[in-house]
Amino acid sequence: MSAFLLNPEHIAQLAITYGKYTYPQQPIPAKDKALNVAAKMAWTNWTSIAHRYPETGYKGKIQDYIIEVLEKTSSMKLDPKLSPIDLYAMVECYAYQSCEWSEVWDGEIFTQKSFIQEACNTLKNMIILSDENSVWAYNNPKMPRKKLDHLTIEPMESIIARYDLDCWVAA
Repeated sequence: MSAFLLNPEHIAQLAITYGKYTYPQQPIPAKDKALNVAAKMAWTNWTSIAHRYPETGYKGKIQDYIIEVLEKTSSMKLDPKLSPIDLYAMVECYAYQSCEWSEVWDGEIFTQKSFIQEACNTLKNMIILSDENSVWAYNNPKMPRKKLDHLTIEPMESIIARYDLDCWVAA
């Protein structure tokens, strides 16, 4: 069995992160967001494993697993030792362990119970952007820039030819 059921603490830390970093204009309290996400992540991880393998490795039913994840999410705080890189990698681990049922993972079978690829990408983006050291746009004022004379801009065809832009279609 290559995929496995994540431990409840793993999902709890990701759900707490989601609750903490989701956009503040959403009117849902962080703990409620975290609990909703925890339930969805637990359901998605379980059903993915169960879809491919007869045994999930958990001594109990899906409801027991979801309850355990929810209890951990309610009782834990975000581990301050987890860096944005750690959390990003944990989302990747969750994604890898939860994609065995590709029709659900890719969104072909829609269910509001799942936390799938698009949601993982959103969470990873929120984690990276929450780090004050992350760069949104590159700007180096010391870098010399050539001033363009807008009266003598060359035709697009010559730019395409000069840079060998075979993927560009001249307008």
